[in-house]
Amino acid sequence: MDSAQKETPQEAPSTEVQQNDAPPDPLTAITDSLPPATDYLTYLTILESHLSPDILPKLNDILQDEELTQHIGWDLIHLLLPLPGGEKCLETVARLGNPREVVLKVTEALQILELDNAARDEEGEEQDEEDTEETTADDETSNDPNEVVPSSEPTEVDNVREKAATSSREILKYEYFGQIQWNRIQIFCTRPRSRGGRPKRSGHTEETITVIYTLEHCPYETLKASAVSWLKEELVTAQERKTENVFGTTLALAAAQPYLFPDTSALREADEKELEEELAQSFPFHMAVLNFIYLISNKQFSNVVPPGMMVVVEEIYLGPLRAAQTRALAAQQDGEEGHIDHAHGFTFDLQLLGDRLALCSTHLET
Repeated sequence: MDSAQKETPQEAPSTEVQQNDAPPDPLTAITDSLPPATDYLTYLTILESHLSPDILPKLNDILQDEELTQHIGWDLIHLLLPLPGGEKCLETVARLGNPREVVLKVTEALQILELDNAARDEEGEEQDEEDTEETTADDETSNDPNEVVPSSEPTEVDNVREKAATSSREILKYEYFGQIQWNRIQIFCTRPRSRGGRPKRSGHTEETITVIYTLEHCPYETLKASAVSWLKEELVTAQERKTENVFGTTLALAAAQPYLFPDTSALREADEKELEEELAQSFPFHMAVLNFIYLISNKQFSNVVPPGMMVVVEEIYLGPLRAAQTRALAAQQDGEEGHIDHAHGFTFDLQLLGDRLALCSTHLET
């Protein structure tokens, strides 16, 4: 009896130790540690340590808390982008997160991706050279025509190509998220919101600053073109509805002018290759801006165009761009060796750019 009584208490501690060693349930961990139970930084650390596809539905529910997402959403972007099934959480962050920080993080992620792709391209080129040298050496040493060469395992080049394909899919996800972000900014500017019992506010000034900040810092021309198109739509809406906000006055264009109509005079100093590369890259942005100029040069928008702005636009933006387009098109049609090859697509883009420049100039003169 004494022996049995001694064995019973020895089994209980063993069970308790196993229970304590069991990992905490991720859903419980991210729910119980929600602020104010922890501070925002601590909660981000807890989320990162438990982040997996399994908790994404619950995380998306948690992120519906606008105040929480304003504080932590932008720091989740780099964690969610590579995670399968993270799209819904990314959309929530784009819709409810701090707009300026979200744009900054997306741009940062895109720049990192570009560096990664450049490194992979370089690695692939080096591997191609090594494979060519090995093949040449094998050809020189193998003199037996009946020799059977065994099939090789996937090479490092194959792996690099597979990584490149994966990167392409990631680029699509980034572009998708960029479009969500522009939609999110538009929602911000057109729908007054209430937060924590505060009175509704128009938010136009704050979000206009966000768009200007993006135009200034975003290195991706297609996203900048989307911003220009969004601004155009806001001006049209303000005119149609006679809305009294920044889009119905000269304030929006006065603030955005340096970023909407950048100084293109530096194109005069570029050599032909640099000029063609620059115009090919910035084509979407320039086309969006030229459409924008054509719109605001109509009389009904005279109340939103700051006095003297169009004269400055012609001098620092349209004039140098027109000269650059003429020079680049001549170089393409000349077809001298050494010019970059954009095939017929780039020549067509240059012609389209020239037509739109001429249309804007004619419209401004009338």
